[in-house]
Amino acid sequence: RGWSGPLVSSTPITGMHGYVPTQPEMRSVFFMAGQGITPSRQLGEIDMRDIAPTIARLLGINLKTAEGKALF
Repeated sequence: RGWSGPLVSSTPITGMHGYVPTQPEMRSVFFMAGQGITPSRQLGEIDMRDIAPTIARLLGINLKTAEGKALF
């Protein structure tokens, strides 16, 4: 087919798993339940990098180098 260009190129976005995040069909759902979680709260669309800092906060842990932020 005559393709050209680098096989791998750099990107400012990190922490992905090989998909294009702008494709709506690649979205998923996120559920949390338990003590300290408000029932039926809608978070809307969230960044997957925010999941680890959110869980860490619930556990009383500080992830100093995490790219994301706690959702609440």
